[in-house]
Amino acid sequence: MRVLIIDRYFWPDTVPTADILKRVSGWIAASGREVSVLTAQPSYKPDVIVAKAPRYETVDGVKVTRLQLLKENSKPSRKYANHVIFSFIAFLKVLFGKRQDYILVQTSPPIIQALLISAAAYLRKSKFIYLLQDIHPDIGLVSNILPRGKFVASALRYLDTISLRIAAAIIVLSNDMRVSIAERGVSESKIRIIRNFALIGDCVPELAKAPSQPVRFVFAGNIGRFQRLDEIVEAFSLVSPQIAELEILGTGVRRDKLEELVKSLGSRNVRFTDHMPADAAFKHIRTFDIGIVSLLPGLIRYAYPSKTATYFAADLRVLAVVEGSSELAHAVRSLNVGEIVQPDSSAAGFAKKIKHMAMKIKSYAHPVAVARDLYDPEVMRRHWIELFDRLDAGS
Repeated sequence: MRVLIIDRYFWPDTVPTADILKRVSGWIAASGREVSVLTAQPSYKPDVIVAKAPRYETVDGVKVTRLQLLKENSKPSRKYANHVIFSFIAFLKVLFGKRQDYILVQTSPPIIQALLISAAAYLRKSKFIYLLQDIHPDIGLVSNILPRGKFVASALRYLDTISLRIAAAIIVLSNDMRVSIAERGVSESKIRIIRNFALIGDCVPELAKAPSQPVRFVFAGNIGRFQRLDEIVEAFSLVSPQIAELEILGTGVRRDKLEELVKSLGSRNVRFTDHMPADAAFKHIRTFDIGIVSLLPGLIRYAYPSKTATYFAADLRVLAVVEGSSELAHAVRSLNVGEIVQPDSSAAGFAKKIKHMAMKIKSYAHPVAVARDLYDPEVMRRHWIELFDRLDAGS
């Protein structure tokens, strides 16, 4: 069986899903299938220097082809142009290249790539697998990236639903996402939940050291528009540095604004650390006590914060700013590995919960011991191989 994976961002690019796809493609190849990847040169974060990768190479038994796209900069127009160029080249490769039994596509770039590739897969009688890291256009509407006009949203949702209906299998990261997709009238029988896993390299998850004093919180990941980081930074300014401190690890479009906010507030317990490779980041995260997961109100229905898996593997308790009815909130409460804050809470409400967690941190369970199904790569490997085995069997 031949499997083609198509995504703009693949290892050694800096987005976590690039490493995840590397691992998943290797698992599929190790199961006896012929796997190839069509991707582009590393370019996810133009401000992070990544050496140019070979145009053709074999990685973990997977044949990788990388396209050279336009050089990107801070202007989004180049990025959008590359999305279109990459999607169109991939469409032609599927339509006129060697026929594949399976074609797997992620949501980067969103909507257009899946639409073109699903159409080409349909014409070539290949099985299309749609991996939804997030759900579009809904995530753009909730975060105010897209205009609220009914026509635009309806048109984009209609186009993406075409891809969903063509798909032989749809992969989502949570039950909340599964429900959102099913609401579009897509058959639930082909929706599978396979979460992202912790990128821990050669590290072995182990029980963390005794809690720090002050208790150390970390937010790791993209510093963008989807998190309420302004309110979180304000909350830490209301907490004594002797009780808790926060490190924000990563880069993103909102980092400069957040650094300005910290200065204006005179916060003495908030600092920033630049992006690190996955292995180094995991080792660094292990030195903290509590990881912060934060999403805008309503966003949990269309995305799942995969950094949670890394926190659990590093044995960090979690402060999750998500709706209390969500799957993530249920997991945090039922496993006793952290606390939940409603996304519409004020900075004062966040501060109260930060103090509460710092005071009772020893009373929480160790996530590394009780949450394996939510972070362990081996668990997810079994799910991926089971998916392809079922598709091979026609079920």
